[in-house]
Amino acid sequence: MDNLADIGLYVGYFLIIVAVLLTLGAGIVHMFRHFRKDQDILYGLAGLIIIMGLAFLISDNEVLKSYEAFDITPFKSKMIGSGLIATYFLGGLAIIGIVAAEIISMFR
Repeated sequence: MDNLADIGLYVGYFLIIVAVLLTLGAGIVHMFRHFRKDQDILYGLAGLIIIMGLAFLISDNEVLKSYEAFDITPFKSKMIGSGLIATYFLGGLAIIGIVAAEIISMFR
């Protein structure tokens, strides 16, 4: 019975991977066919890559003694720090965007 469950899980993993690859492939094909319409998506993706790059450059790779229990290396610490910095920055941008939209809608 365990083998049957394992086979089902592996088939499920395979199908998820196929679905993700087909979804990404369809998006890429659409982007090449309708490049002018999809430029905004590329600008947003470039902005996210720049934000993540800057967050990676800003983050620290310090490993405290308390981190050793969780097997945190300096690289893992830097990746965690960059993820937190990017999250804080994007969250701040979202809040600023919401407040700005509300203020603009008050004057319309």
